[in-house]
Amino acid sequence: MNSRARWLVSALLILVSIPATASAQEAGWTFQGVGEFGGFFPTRSLGKNVTDAQELRLLQATATLDAAPMFGAGIEVIAPDDRLMVRGIFRQTIGGTSAGSVIICEAFDPIGACAPNIADATVSMMAAEVIFLQGDPAKSLRHNFLLGAGLRSYQMTTTACVEDPTDNNTIVVCRLVEDIYREQASVQPFLDFGFGFIYEKGPLSVNARLIDTLGPYSGGGGNASGTYQNDFLLTGGLALRVR
Repeated sequence: MNSRARWLVSALLILVSIPATASAQEAGWTFQGVGEFGGFFPTRSLGKNVTDAQELRLLQATATLDAAPMFGAGIEVIAPDDRLMVRGIFRQTIGGTSAGSVIICEAFDPIGACAPNIADATVSMMAAEVIFLQGDPAKSLRHNFLLGAGLRSYQMTTTACVEDPTDNNTIVVCRLVEDIYREQASVQPFLDFGFGFIYEKGPLSVNARLIDTLGPYSGGGGNASGTYQNDFLLTGGLALRVR
């Protein structure tokens, strides 16, 4: 596990210990462990990069995250009236990639250098979420709303640009894109909200949710400018009550 993921997991453990301690002191509160698996669907490009060189200002580089599988695990604390749930959860993408290119290539490729620069991309996030359970607690199937906040980390890994002495244009394009992936911020805040369903049978419950996450992206070295990222998570999970 990389250092950023370890940092997020440590913060998650501290986070969930707060409601866990409080719930242990009040009868009627229950714990459950939850595991998730689903998909990560980004909707915006990463920070754009414009070089300072006047003759290259039309070569504006951009990078898009691709959809990727995502897993999650956490702890939930349920109120005695079974209408409110508080949880801490860690999520991370698996096998994600990012494709970097130059905007001018979207219209035409005048220099034959528009092959995208592909990077391995991992998004890790830790969130504290409040889930409002709707409907009759006696019913097995209920819908719910979710609000939360947390920290997330983007980590990109790409190979160095390969210099080709016969084609200087390719070198320039590669390096414009490469700058977006450098100097990633360690953690960045985000807000999330969502809607879903829970089906409960005894100590087991199954959930499905659509979650929208919104927060800044401040990675990228040199002239890469930050922007806001709006990513969707489509998750399914299984929870087991343990107390």
